[in-house]
Amino acid sequence: KVLLDSTEKELQESQKILHDIEKAQISISHKSSEIKELKEKKLFLESQITTINDELSKLPMRDASLPERIQLLQKEASRLEEQNLYSHKKMGEIEAIKSHHEKACNDINSLDKCPVCLQDIEKSHKNELTKKAAVEIEKADRKIMALKRSVEQNSSLINSEKKEIKKLEASLNDQKIIEIRQNEMSTRKRELEISNERLDTSKEYLAELNKSLILLKSMATDSKKIESKILSQKNEFESLSQNLMDLEIKKASLDSELKVVSLVIKRLEKEVEAKTKQKKDIGTLMQIKEWLEKQFIGIT
Repeated sequence: KVLLDSTEKELQESQKILHDIEKAQISISHKSSEIKELKEKKLFLESQITTINDELSKLPMRDASLPERIQLLQKEASRLEEQNLYSHKKMGEIEAIKSHHEKACNDINSLDKCPVCLQDIEKSHKNELTKKAAVEIEKADRKIMALKRSVEQNSSLINSEKKEIKKLEASLNDQKIIEIRQNEMSTRKRELEISNERLDTSKEYLAELNKSLILLKSMATDSKKIESKILSQKNEFESLSQNLMDLEIKKASLDSELKVVSLVIKRLEKEVEAKTKQKKDIGTLMQIKEWLEKQFIGIT
């Protein structure tokens, strides 16, 4: 029975080891899958970092003066546009003055008498007035031409500055893209660093699991052999138990018989004791008879 209990305990320990082996194999499978995913993620992050590096290498260097340069150009363009507005206004005023002189000139040429004094107007006076009006008209034309040239120059400068502003704004937008991509690069590098740390930790843990599995396999005993051994010992134990039961039944039967024999012996002992007493009494009587016979022989 002690041997059987010991073998059953050995089987339980073996089954526990087998269960631990199964758990270790499941953990190894899960950890291997995790390592595979981490390797794939590592390759993906490295690919993204390479792509971002390529994009950044094609973009211009960062220029911190761009916002200020754009602002200065916008101010200058606004100033020139205000100048043009002023020039157009001034040209309108000069055109009005020119029209006045042209009308006055036409009116003078069409008059024969002075509208005030109603006297005839001399041709020389007309010529003098016409000449003065023509001078004023010529002055107005020169001013208008100067203003037009100024407007044209300003408009050319405005167009040039607006093109430069667009170009600088495009560069500024590229710089914003650079900043965004640089932030993405930092994020991806941090993710890659974390992924590498997890990958190293997982590899170390997997190595420990493999060591534990090897150790458990070396400790594992063939449970079928133990079960066969237990079955054999159980059969032997059951046979011994049956033999013991048979012996106990036989003992009980013998004890019963012994009890009967003991009762018979006691009864016989009592009978022997009674017969011995009877024999003794008979002997005593015989002695008395012999004594009496001796005593009464002479009398008879």
